[in-house]
Amino acid sequence: NKSPYFDEPVDAMIYMVAAALGFATIENLGAISGVNTAQGAFISGIFQIASLRFVGATLLHSLVSATIGYFWAMDIRDFKITKYVYIGILWAVVLHTLFNYFIIRYGDLTYLLIYLSIVGFFILADFEKLRRRAI
Repeated sequence: NKSPYFDEPVDAMIYMVAAALGFATIENLGAISGVNTAQGAFISGIFQIASLRFVGATLLHSLVSATIGYFWAMDIRDFKITKYVYIGILWAVVLHTLFNYFIIRYGDLTYLLIYLSIVGFFILADFEKLRRRAI
């Protein structure tokens, strides 16, 4: 029985991105609540952290979750053979590890934006591949 809420291959990617946005929101709220600045710098400190986390963590979690969703959809297409989900989780770990490496090694937002843009183009291509397929 197919669910009317999960009847397209892209649904796996969309639901994974939605879950990632919820996770990133909670993580970002935790990061913002830890801001320890003087009274006058409090708002600017929150704005700076929120901006960096939006570009970094929120986009990263959306992209790696979309990667898992793509491979999950491949499993659904192949009648629940779970090898693709494991590949998707492995890719997500690799992408997240590379992101963390760039933060630690360079700390510059420019490199992170270039990296996330490249990953984003591949995710959009995967989304288009799934959009054209039927389960």
